[in-house]
Amino acid sequence: DFNIAAPSGLYASLQDKEPINVHESINNEIIYIGRFYLDDWESKSDKLASFRASDAIGILETIGFLGGRYKTPTVYSEDLIAEIFENTGIEYSLDASLDGIVINGLIPYLTNCREALQQTLFYIGAYATCARSNLVRILPLPETGSNDYELTSADMSITSPLSLRKMVTGAEVKQLSWE
Repeated sequence: DFNIAAPSGLYASLQDKEPINVHESINNEIIYIGRFYLDDWESKSDKLASFRASDAIGILETIGFLGGRYKTPTVYSEDLIAEIFENTGIEYSLDASLDGIVINGLIPYLTNCREALQQTLFYIGAYATCARSNLVRILPLPETGSNDYELTSADMSITSPLSLRKMVTGAEVKQLSWE
C-alpha cells in the first residue's frame, strides 16, 4: 500500500521525523535495534520502499539551543540536561551518578541541542547512546585506566557499513572571568 503516486495509502501517514522502532530477526529471534526518526523516504516500486532515518542524537543537531553562561545561581548537571531536552520531544535517561554535578562555564549562544549536550557531557565525564533503546541514555564514561574504549555488539553491528564522517566530538577550553 506504500506508493507516492497514491497519497491516500500508507504514504499519507508518514511524516518528517516520525518515530520508527526498528527490529531485526536473527535466527528467528526478534532483536530491538532502536528508535529512529524518519528523514526521507521514496517508493522504489509498487512493492519496494526506501527509508532514511536518524537516531535521536542526530535529531538533536536540527534543534536550536539558546546557550548561555552557567555559574550563578548554581546550575546542576541534571537541570542543564533537562533544559537541553526541554523542547525536543525526545526522551532521555540520566544515570544517577551524574546528578548534582555543578556546571560552571559557557555554552555558545545560538548553537544546537546536540552540541550543547556534547559540551555538557564532556564537562561531567559522560557519554550519550541510543543503541538498542527508544531514548537517549546518558551514562558515565567507563573507567578503564586508559584512553581505550571497547565497542560492544550493542553499540555496533558487524555488518554495519563504515564511512568516515566529520568529527563530531572535541574539546575547546576557554577561560572566563565573571568578576
